[in-house]
Amino acid sequence: MEIRKVHPRVLIVTEGLGTEYFGASQVILKIVDLLHQNHLKYKVIVTRYGKVPSVHRPYVIRAPMVSSFKGQVVTPCLRKFLKKQVNIFSPSVIHVHGVFTGLQQSIVKIAKKSKVPVLLSVHGMHEPGIWMQQGILKRTIKRMYWQLMLRPMLRKVNRLHTITPMEAETLQMEFPQVPQVLIPNAIDLRAIKRPDIPIKRKIIFLGRLHPKKGVDMLLRAFANAKLNAEWRLDIIGPAFDPGYTRRLKGFVESADLQARVNFLGPVYGIEKYRHLAAAWVTVVPSYSEVVALVNLESAAVCTPSITTTTTGLHDWGESGGLLIKPELNPLVDALNKAASWTDNERRSRGRQAREFVSVHYSWQAIGPRWISTYENIAISK
Repeated sequence: MEIRKVHPRVLIVTEGLGTEYFGASQVILKIVDLLHQNHLKYKVIVTRYGKVPSVHRPYVIRAPMVSSFKGQVVTPCLRKFLKKQVNIFSPSVIHVHGVFTGLQQSIVKIAKKSKVPVLLSVHGMHEPGIWMQQGILKRTIKRMYWQLMLRPMLRKVNRLHTITPMEAETLQMEFPQVPQVLIPNAIDLRAIKRPDIPIKRKIIFLGRLHPKKGVDMLLRAFANAKLNAEWRLDIIGPAFDPGYTRRLKGFVESADLQARVNFLGPVYGIEKYRHLAAAWVTVVPSYSEVVALVNLESAAVCTPSITTTTTGLHDWGESGGLLIKPELNPLVDALNKAASWTDNERRSRGRQAREFVSVHYSWQAIGPRWISTYENIAISK
């Protein structure tokens, strides 16, 4: 029997795209790199974009969204625009990223009417840990919106993309009839080489300064750990929540740690990897993530990391790093253990981390699964 070869045409729909954006944007940029390298047709519809590599700019289209004090509004103009783009491009699969905005909901409805299969990546937006961090009123309203508006819409998608086994289990309970494909986030190791710089007695956090990232817990752990005065902690990332950042800096002052804790703001590109490579260990103490990419980036430059069981890396204990519960005492113990490594053990763990990512979380290993997924969905159209 002859196997029919398909060349899927992929329409990606997302809120934001740019090298300076975090989270889903970084994943999407790698996906479009993959599509381009495999000579597949693709377009990306966004509501905003930043620095997009020149090779992809001709294929990125901005949707006509209207903003109000309550957020972005779905207009007849948007619906007409989306219908036109679907008709012009004639995709064999529409890959939607995220669930909560009008753009995402509108394209699912249009895809259903146009009989185009939809692959939906939720990106952890329905994880219980994220919802529990919000106030009772906001959480209640969001849950009602999910039940009344989003669940009926999401039942219409053809396949759900999950990033971790935990997310797969959560969505299986919500949508038992919708098939899933599990593909973790990944990193392109070929593009990252370790800078030739010495390793310091330095602990590093890199990410948004947001309560869900657990930076306050890291500061308390650093204060309580049995680390001598040579140890430093660098907090690197944008002040996503100004009030939270003020509380973090207030704790540093009250604990008299100003000489040992530095807030360095955001860094990008090669400068980011220089900071990671110089660190003794990277700490990613988030309360909820779907494969925190900082762990992978740290491993790429041979720096082991301490991360929590809620960052989507269920197998990170095999990486040379440390996997802990998102709690203060386990984090204190992990900092003390990392500080006790000899120079040789630290380097050995760093090499182990890069090799582990190469096998399990590199784009070289994961990329073919994306191509296969798009092909399978296109065949089933």
